[in-house]
Amino acid sequence: MLGGSFREASTLRSDGHLRLSEAKWEAIPFLLILRILHGQTRAIPRKISLKTLAQVAILLDYYECYEAVEVFTHMWIRALETKLPTTYNDDTLRWLFISWVFDERTIFKTITAVIQANCMGVVESIGLPIPGAILDALNQGRSDCIGRIIDSLHDLFYGLVDGQFKCYYNELELVRTHCTYTVLGAFTTHIIRMQLLSPKPKSPFLGLGVNQLLTDCRSQMESPRHGDHKDCVLTTRIAKQLKPISAPVGLDIKREEFAAHRK
Repeated sequence: MLGGSFREASTLRSDGHLRLSEAKWEAIPFLLILRILHGQTRAIPRKISLKTLAQVAILLDYYECYEAVEVFTHMWIRALETKLPTTYNDDTLRWLFISWVFDERTIFKTITAVIQANCMGVVESIGLPIPGAILDALNQGRSDCIGRIIDSLHDLFYGLVDGQFKCYYNELELVRTHCTYTVLGAFTTHIIRMQLLSPKPKSPFLGLGVNQLLTDCRSQMESPRHGDHKDCVLTTRIAKQLKPISAPVGLDIKREEFAAHRK
């Protein structure tokens, strides 16, 4: 714990003694760690809150004493992991940091997928010492996915405009043209209402989220059906256009660019 390169270790080496101050740390997590290190394990709760666990992770990350308390952190994580968040909020970022500090590969992958799929702006650390490489990877993955969705929508829109995507049915040209214009008119209304046409949204795509965008496109973009042309309606075309795009699957904690940040 006191053999690293942080200030306290340097003071111990130079002065031969050290006074630890808990002034900059939250009292409860600091006390928990001290009790574990001093063998006072009967006073240690078997469950703690997620916020407290995140504060413990900050301390352990700072003092680099993971192994000394590993049994307890493992127990605390197992008690909380049944309620992993499925939306983007502060608890999601706490889980991101916890899973990183304690090398929880499965949780890390799950949480990073939730963040990339649901964040509606730039992913930030909320004051947690999350490595910048992780935040950069999260933001890049989110932006790339949203960019692919918007590019696909624009490809469909301009394909309808220039005649690349025509009515699928072998009927009179007038009927086919009417079918195409019916779809194009509805699509234009939807894509303008969602503010996705002009100006074309650009990274970091503030106010847009992967899951919300995919859901809105697949559920709200509808058009009247011309006759029995069920394969031409907008919902069918959107589904086909967005089929190659799926929500992010999360990051691997063992990615090479993260290794330099592992203590």
